[in-house]
Amino acid sequence: MPGNRYHLPRPVTSFVGREEEIAQIIGLLDDARCRLLTLVGPGGVGKTRLALEVARRLAGPESGAPAASNYTDAMSPSMPAGRS
Repeated sequence: MPGNRYHLPRPVTSFVGREEEIAQIIGLLDDARCRLLTLVGPGGVGKTRLALEVARRLAGPESGAPAASNYTDAMSPSMPAGRS
């Protein structure tokens, strides 16, 4: 993907709304004391989509964009302990 050095997946649909949450997340990530930010909520509310949209907005050409990580598989109850 030319110009996308962070390899974020392309959205299938446009992102609409949640500007307040995006601004709040970006504000938290801009704070030097914030080393980790976790989005929590019930399945299907759009946590991953929100995180990817924030990462996409922060991944400007001159930014030090965050790494996007998905730990849902690592937390799967069917996965044996100690394996990733």
